Amino acid sequence: MFFSILTARYAESDFLTSSPRRLILGLFSLFISIATMMATFTSTIVIVLREDTRSRAYIWVSILACIPVLIFALLQFRLFGNLVLSTYGRGIFRSKGVVVAPLISIGYG
Repeated sequence: MFFSILTARYAESDFLTSSPRRLILGLFSLFISIATMMATFTSTIVIVLREDTRSRAYIWVSILACIPVLIFALLQFRLFGNLVLSTYGRGIFRSKGVVVAPLISIGYG
């Protein structure tokens, strides 16, 4: 998804709808990929170290393995939220119901 953003043709429609959608999908899939990788790592550690009943190291390793996922989620949440709001929300290019008086009625025309 990120490569498709780099190879875009840089038209106006790309910047308004296409690129933000690709970036949203790319960030979401990257987060899912990191989360599943940490879950796989944690489950492997539990399977390998569970046989040693004296050691509870796999609990601490499992807790520490969640830290990169949480840090990534906290650092990228604001960007992800802003992208979703600007792409699918009201945005900056849509009318907000403000009526602008024509310049002729003010006396400048």
